[in-house]
Amino acid sequence: MTPAPRPSPGRPVPGQPVPGQSVPGRPVTGDPAVARPVLDAADVGRALTRIAHEIVERNHGAAHVVLLGIPTRGVSLARRLGQRLATIESQTSAAPVGMS
Repeated sequence: MTPAPRPSPGRPVPGQPVPGQSVPGRPVTGDPAVARPVLDAADVGRALTRIAHEIVERNHGAAHVVLLGIPTRGVSLARRLGQRLATIESQTSAAPVGMS
């Protein structure tokens, strides 16, 4: 079996943006240090809801789930996830949350 041909320098790779070409939602800059959001607030909310549903499905409920968060932003994330679990499970209180 022969390997796939490698694109020569200067030729665009199919499916990859061309350097300097505009990508929707991203500013055109040559500086990689320019911050670009990976997820906006709505995306994070959807991701948390999806993760909460996965936890409920894999554990057959959230009654015995404890969430531990690393102090650098993990605790607030665990609390938000615990609230989503409580909503899914129709509980009045969220899953226990702690710090590691």
